[in-house]
Amino acid sequence: MKPLLSSLVRLNNIHQFASVRLIALDIDGTLAVSRDSGAAEFIRQLCVRLRRLGVLVTVATGRAFSGAQPIIANLSNKGAPVVLYNGALVADRQGRAVYYRATMPPQTVVHLAEIACSSGATIQAYNCRPSQHSIVDTSGKGLEETVVGWARSPGPRMEINRLPIEWRGFGDYDDVTEANAVLLAIDIASREAIAADLRSLPDITSTSSGESYIEVRPVGVTKASGLMEVINLLEIEASEVLAVGDNDNDTEMLQWAGIGVVVANATPSAIAAADFISARESAQGVIETLRLVQNSRRLFRDEWQPRSGLEKNKQFPDTF
Repeated sequence: MKPLLSSLVRLNNIHQFASVRLIALDIDGTLAVSRDSGAAEFIRQLCVRLRRLGVLVTVATGRAFSGAQPIIANLSNKGAPVVLYNGALVADRQGRAVYYRATMPPQTVVHLAEIACSSGATIQAYNCRPSQHSIVDTSGKGLEETVVGWARSPGPRMEINRLPIEWRGFGDYDDVTEANAVLLAIDIASREAIAADLRSLPDITSTSSGESYIEVRPVGVTKASGLMEVINLLEIEASEVLAVGDNDNDTEMLQWAGIGVVVANATPSAIAAADFISARESAQGVIETLRLVQNSRRLFRDEWQPRSGLEKNKQFPDTF
C-alpha cells in the first residue's frame, strides 16, 4: 500500500520535498475543481507562495490549450511552460510560443479513422500549431487549434475544450493534416479489438481514458516526455520535479518524476506508478500536496537557500 502524504509528519520523512523546484499537475480528475471556487482560489494563493520559495507550478494535461487555459490562468500569471495534448505540445502559459511539438503524419490519422470506421467508433483528430495569421491572434493566442471528426453521423458542434469540430463521413480523407493527438470514442464491447489494431501501428502511443475513450498520440510521447522538454528549458533535474495525477495517462510522469503523488480517487495503474497517495480526492489532494511542499521548503530553507540565486536567473524567467 502506498504511504499517505498525511503520514509524513516527521522531519526526516518530509525532507525530500524540500528539493522540489517544479510541480506538474494533471487537470481532469486531479486539479479541476468544478464549482469549488474556494479551492481554486486557495490553490492560486499556494502557487504564488511557492514561487516565492523557488518552486514553479505547471500543468501536464491531455487537454488542448483552449480547454486548459482558464485553469492555467488561475494558477498564477507567472510559471513554467505547460504540457498539453498528453505531451505532444509544450507552450508558454499565454499560448504565444511553442517550445516543442510532436505530430502523427496524415496517413496515420487516416489509418486511425479506418480503424474507427471498422469498429463503429467515433474519432476526433487535434492539430495545434503556431498561428499563420499573426504572432498573437485577436483572442490573445498565438496558437491555432483545429479538430476534425469522423463518424457515421455528425456529432456535437463543439468538443470538451470548446473547440468547433469539422465533421466528415468515413472515407472523406481529402486534405487530412497531421495531428498532435487523436481521441477515439468507443463502445466497451469493441475495446479489445480496437486496442489490438492500435498495437499494430508502430508510430503511435495509446492510453485508455476511462471506459469509453482511447487517447492516441505520436510514438514515445507522454506527459513525462513533455516535462523533459520543460526541465531542459528551466535547466533543472527530473529529481527536482513533483508530479500529481490520477489516471492511466499519468503513469509515465508519475514514474519519471522525482516524487510521484496520486490523489485519493486515482486509478489502480496510477497508484501503482506513484510514490505517495493523498488522503483526499482531486483538488483537495492537490492542496494537501502543495502545502506539504511549501512547509518542507520553509523548514529546510537553509539547505536549498544556497541555490537560491538560480531562482533569479534565466531558469525562472517571468516571460514563461
